[in-house]
Amino acid sequence: MILIILGAEALSWATGDRSRLPRRRLMLAAATTLASATPMLYYAILTHADAQWAMASEYGAHHIFSLWPILQTLAPFLLAAIWAYTLRARTFLELSLRLWLPAAVVVFFVAQTRWSSTPLHGFAGITIPLSVLGIQGVRRLAAVICAYSPRRRRAHSRAARPPR
Repeated sequence: MILIILGAEALSWATGDRSRLPRRRLMLAAATTLASATPMLYYAILTHADAQWAMASEYGAHHIFSLWPILQTLAPFLLAAIWAYTLRARTFLELSLRLWLPAAVVVFFVAQTRWSSTPLHGFAGITIPLSVLGIQGVRRLAAVICAYSPRRRRAHSRAARPPR
């Protein structure tokens, strides 16, 4: 969540008006990031303060998963969602939606280090944003197909001819 929020804020700043960042928006992003980081701090303290928690986190740190089975499972969603990435994201929500998948992949690879319990946490709930992206992508693909269909070209060529 932290990667998505900070990434969306950075992209909206980079593609928008750089001269003025609203203080309220920065405070909201900082508060959300702090609220998301608080449980991670708590887990880090527990790992050092509680022997059982440390043992459980040490056991969980040895899981390594291949990305290939996850990609095979998500393939139908990904094929539809690819076309959504050709659309320009105009709002913060659209930016965060598009950053969800790259953030999940980053979390997956970071989670295979000793700092996490299981890499699969990165893909928990990924089907919801991928479904939304898939709907946007299919609509985009339909618009592209309609724009280049022979029937539409014939209709345009007939409309361009002068009447008899």
